[in-house]
This record gives sequence, C-alpha cells and structure tokens, in this order.
Amino acid sequence: GGTRGSAHPDKQPLTGEAWLRVVDVFADGVLGAVRDDGVSKEALQAPPFALRERDLSALMQAGMLTGRGVDQFNFAIPGAGAFVKSLTKGRQEVIGMLKRARYQELLRSDLLKRKLRYSKLSMEYVVEDMVGAQLVEVVDTSS
Repeated sequence: GGTRGSAHPDKQPLTGEAWLRVVDVFADGVLGAVRDDGVSKEALQAPPFALRERDLSALMQAGMLTGRGVDQFNFAIPGAGAFVKSLTKGRQEVIGMLKRARYQELLRSDLLKRKLRYSKLSMEYVVEDMVGAQLVEVVDTSS
C-alpha cells in the first residue's frame, strides 16, 4: 500500500508563516526587482526568489499573478477592475449632472450633496479625482 492520511507537501494550501514568506518574497523581492508588467516562471523559481509551484498557485489564487501564455505571468492588483469600473461610472454620472445643469455649472457644495447611483465611491472622491485629472474646471465664485 500507499501512504494514508497525508497529502504531498506541495499540494497543501499555504497558510500562516508559509503564506507570509511568499507574500514577502513577492512584494519585496519580485515586484522590487522586475521592471516589466510580467515575469517568467523560470525567473520566479530561480534564486533569489526560489518560489515553488504551490507558491505560484497561491499567488494566482490570491489574484496577484495571472497567467500569460505558457510559463509566463502578469502582475495583477486584486480588485483593481472593480475600482476602475466604479470610478468610471462615477465620472460619467458627474459629467451627466453637469451637462444637465444650467450653463453646465454647479456649485461644488451642491454637487457634493448629491448621491451617486451607479458608483460605490463617494461623490467627494469622484469630484476630487476629476479635478485632479483636469476633467472638470474649478471656478472660484464670490459667494
């Protein structure tokens, strides 16, 4: 017979200290050293990173790496897609509000009192983002 009761160590999910080690190697080592948007499996498994197959699987499950062809990975930021979608929807809503306003102008205080219907972000965040990105113009008023 075979062994009973214990799976191969590389098949066990990463937890605790092992997971923290992988995240440290990835965040401090890989992201600090690689100046591209992706990296090869060979580079990740070689020194100084020495990540194992299960380490790479754990990083993929966490959304920090995505597959790009055979033995190639792209770096990813978990949740970035949802954030960008929410920001875009918020910007579109604010632009719609401005287009419907008289002279396409609104007082900032009036705008900030409104609620966004299609974005999870706050109105204040979206307005400040649009000001910073120069998508809207701020005009000082005497009032």
